[in-house]
Amino acid sequence: MGFWLVGAEIILIMSAFGACCGGLITVWCQQQRKSRCSKLSLCWGCVNCDRQIESDELILAEEAIENKKAAPAPRERSGSNDEPVSTQI
Repeated sequence: MGFWLVGAEIILIMSAFGACCGGLITVWCQQQRKSRCSKLSLCWGCVNCDRQIESDELILAEEAIENKKAAPAPRERSGSNDEPVSTQI
C-alpha cells in the first residue's frame, strides 16, 4: 500500500497550512503592535523585547489614517436614468 495523496493534494494541503500560519502570525503581530505591554516574550523566553509604548495621540492618528482608507459611502442615485430617452431628430 502506497502513499494515498497525489502531488496536487499535498501542495493544496501545504498551501492551506501556510496560509493559516501566515494569518495567525499577522493577527498576532497586529495585536502586539497595538498592545500597551513594554516587555514581550516569545517562545518561552527565546525571543525577548523591551519596547517603548506609543503615545495615545500617535495611536489615534494611526487609526484615523486606517479609517480613511475605507471606501466612501455611495452617492444617491440621480433621476436622469429614470427618464425615457427621446428618439426625435
